[in-house]
Amino acid sequence: MARLRIPTVLRPLAGGAAVVDVPAGSLGSLREAIRGGYPALAERVYGSDGRVREFVSVFVDGEDARDLGDDRPIGEGSEVVLLPAISGGA
Repeated sequence: MARLRIPTVLRPLAGGAAVVDVPAGSLGSLREAIRGGYPALAERVYGSDGRVREFVSVFVDGEDARDLGDDRPIGEGSEVVLLPAISGGA
């Protein structure tokens, strides 16, 4: 199992959870686990083509994994962080 950390702004799409355990051996299987368990979150994070949307970053064990492709392995006990872009200010 990997630990998926969900930022505050996306938590309502994951039933309010800050951290969830997801079975994932790769970025592709992580995507499918999110789609299966949290479809509203998946719609916000992934486009219709299955790729991570441009305003979301994905980090696996502190490494930017956004553009590494579906085959990028995710180890047992890995920490995955979804980080949406924040904008605003004056």
